[in-house]
Amino acid sequence: MPVFGTQMFGSAAAKTAVAYSVTDTSGSTANASSFTFTSQAFGAEDSSRVIVIATAGSFNNKAGAVSGITIGGVTGTEIVAVNSTSGDGTAAAIYAAAVPTGTTGTVVVTLSVTTGASSRGFGIGVYRLTGPGTLAANDTNTDTGTGNRTNTLSVNTEDGGAVIATGGGTSTLGSETYTGVTEDGAGGKKYSHGGIATTSDESPRTVTVATVDYVVNSFVSASWVPA
Repeated sequence: MPVFGTQMFGSAAAKTAVAYSVTDTSGSTANASSFTFTSQAFGAEDSSRVIVIATAGSFNNKAGAVSGITIGGVTGTEIVAVNSTSGDGTAAAIYAAAVPTGTTGTVVVTLSVTTGASSRGFGIGVYRLTGPGTLAANDTNTDTGTGNRTNTLSVNTEDGGAVIATGGGTSTLGSETYTGVTEDGAGGKKYSHGGIATTSDESPRTVTVATVDYVVNSFVSASWVPA
């Protein structure tokens, strides 16, 4: 009779938690199809470092989208994106790239069209994830609408992970209220973003953004988990 020892099966490898932090936030207004944000803080170098860019903004009497983002000279991978096509357009997106070296860098957000007016614009939130070194998100969600409303962006989470959300609108920035994540930045450029390190498994974690004085709004969220 064969004898089975534990050495034949081994044990499941422990997962590596996500170390999460927000490192910078910036915004700009211009009638442009590209926004360049220089000297953005990326935090300490790490071989597993993933830089996540949360971006949102608005267009004047036209629909538009985020068509690409470079992060420290590296082409970002789209994690989730959405744009509104009713009335004035808005767009929101989350991109990520492996950027192991450099404590600062330039982030370039490229749009499908010009914003159409100098009163419009885009902003970014810069997030640092280390540990698993994984670009792909575990879960994503989007929401768009018009008027004062609550955007729902719920995503599945795990202990030792992170959630990032972003969005914007087309009227004067109101008093938006985030729940489920901590708001990290906002501006009259009609963008806001937030995130959180997750400490529990939730299916899903309820993430909402209640907007005030947003005519047309678009929001996205993504979660990362240990791997």
